[in-house]
Amino acid sequence: MGAGSRRGHPDRGYEVDLDVNEIDRDRPEPDALAEYIARLALADIFLVILCEEYLPSGGGMRAWLFEEWSRIERMRDWGIAEVIAVHRSGSLEDDVNPFVRLSGTLDAVIDLREEPDDFSPVVEIFGRWSGRKLPESRAREIANAAHAVIAAARAKRWDDCETAFVDLSQLPDIESTEEYWLASVWRNAFRDDDDVLRDALARLIEMNPGIPSTQSAATALWLADRETAAFWHFAGLSETRSLWRGWAHHVMGEFFRTRGAWLAAHNHLSFAADLIERQSGQPDGVGDRDMADALAEHIEKSGYVIARGCEHCKAKFIAGRVCVLCGVQDTRAESDECSFCSHPLVELDECPFCPICRSGVRGSPFEGGNVQIVTREVGGRYSLLSGT
Repeated sequence: MGAGSRRGHPDRGYEVDLDVNEIDRDRPEPDALAEYIARLALADIFLVILCEEYLPSGGGMRAWLFEEWSRIERMRDWGIAEVIAVHRSGSLEDDVNPFVRLSGTLDAVIDLREEPDDFSPVVEIFGRWSGRKLPESRAREIANAAHAVIAAARAKRWDDCETAFVDLSQLPDIESTEEYWLASVWRNAFRDDDDVLRDALARLIEMNPGIPSTQSAATALWLADRETAAFWHFAGLSETRSLWRGWAHHVMGEFFRTRGAWLAAHNHLSFAADLIERQSGQPDGVGDRDMADALAEHIEKSGYVIARGCEHCKAKFIAGRVCVLCGVQDTRAESDECSFCSHPLVELDECPFCPICRSGVRGSPFEGGNVQIVTREVGGRYSLLSGT
């Protein structure tokens, strides 16, 4: 089983861990097992290699498979990781038994049974990393210099931010790195030169940043009161299974609340509270929960007629058109595009998934999946809407 997070694989932009390389198959050391299971929390994607060994027709499951799969299943349920099966042999008809429960857990299946040794279909769905390949010491130097800029901007220490940015700019060939343009976004988000900020954002997007960099750039825009620009980025993050998903829904809920879109605000804040509480194990989403409850009372008093609800996140919708990305029922839009995020508006009864939590509607082709609208070159082409 492979666990990956996009942090620097030299060919694909991912760092990959393979469980059998980390833990003894039959006699795992407790400390090694605990360390590996803890490290799973950093993963965005899990590749489950399915063969007879995992299936009822096989035998000899690893002694520690239960611990590993329990964490994976929980992270997937929390909405912070995706699970992709690579099916090499065996039958899935009877499901995996007794430790691995695949029903409703897989986001995609890649069938290699005809050519089990040809892994090219697996490799190709992740795109190819087009960024620079740097030695570890050089990458660490750039990361530390960029972090100094971002930390100073976040703390509003403008002189320190300028000094750190000058230091960063003097590193060799620095403008070819994602870190430089992310730091530039943070530096310029709080300045008055909109053209420079737009250029920095455009250059960052050209580099196909990973989820952490996208979240960081969106947060910079949000903290700099550039809410409309931030909203567009957070809307894309809100459908990803990542550690930042709860924060994205929180921001979107606050965005809609301040604009009087009560139903959308309630849906996003309620889901944000669920995600944050599940991820942390603590009631950290209590602020969102209280606000969502207050909005629910307001919605009830306002006489909304609920036409559909989501059985997963409990979102509520009225009849009419809904945005397929941000989930708002945009009555202001005169076209077929959402006036908030520019994505398509469709009739509610024609949307086969929940526009908030992205779960496929029961009986639809997307049932049990996490539907993604925003296609990403790296880590996004296995989206259910992409047909792969």
